Amino acid sequence: MCIRDRSTWDIRCWQGDHLIWVCLLGIPSILVWLIGAPIYLFFKLRSLYKENKLEDPHSLKRFGFLYYGYDINDYYWEFVIFWRKLLLVLSIIAEIHPAVKALTIFLILLLSYLLHISIIPFNSEVLNTLEKYSLISSATVIYAYIYYSNGNTTWLFFVGPIIFLSFLFFVISWGRIYITVMFNKVKTGLQPHLNKILKKDGEPADDNKPEAIEDAPNSKSDEPSKEHELVSIPKKEDQGAQDA
Repeated sequence: MCIRDRSTWDIRCWQGDHLIWVCLLGIPSILVWLIGAPIYLFFKLRSLYKENKLEDPHSLKRFGFLYYGYDINDYYWEFVIFWRKLLLVLSIIAEIHPAVKALTIFLILLLSYLLHISIIPFNSEVLNTLEKYSLISSATVIYAYIYYSNGNTTWLFFVGPIIFLSFLFFVISWGRIYITVMFNKVKTGLQPHLNKILKKDGEPADDNKPEAIEDAPNSKSDEPSKEHELVSIPKKEDQGAQDA
């Protein structure tokens, strides 16, 4: 497929300058960035995983952007997402019937959803939930579009509300989770300041109460003994002077 704008309508695809740029820039870029780099990084992470070095500071600094946020056993999941996006792009730009294109995209999203719920790759429940809702919403939109792809505009009254509700479902789910996470972060950040305020008001923290109770008897028990020693020493000296 050749995508052109109005300024390049006189250029024929796969001929002349277009073919030269495809051979010099397009194909090498595909080989390096779409095939070579992902394969190299995958086997590099696999080697680090077998050596139990994924959590080392050096490995995190160099390759942590590829697997940070995933479960340590699902270090490869970023490549799964990469290939899923690549398949979606190829399906969109393919010169096939719109209905076949929509069915292909729907199948990719459906398989991605089933794979996601079976693996649960993220180490955060929030991220797993958002990814699940995102796939459900995307698959619903594509499924609704299949009815509209046959060119019958009467399905628009059926397709439109489904697409809108699907999008609204994801936005509400994302907003609810985001507000909950931010509220917990703010609450955690304000907790030390609230403890300081309570201490200033004369309400000591619970951690200090046992220490104060344990230390109080010891301090009181030590003071009489010291006073007794100081008092008893002069008495013995005075008694020796009287005997002399």
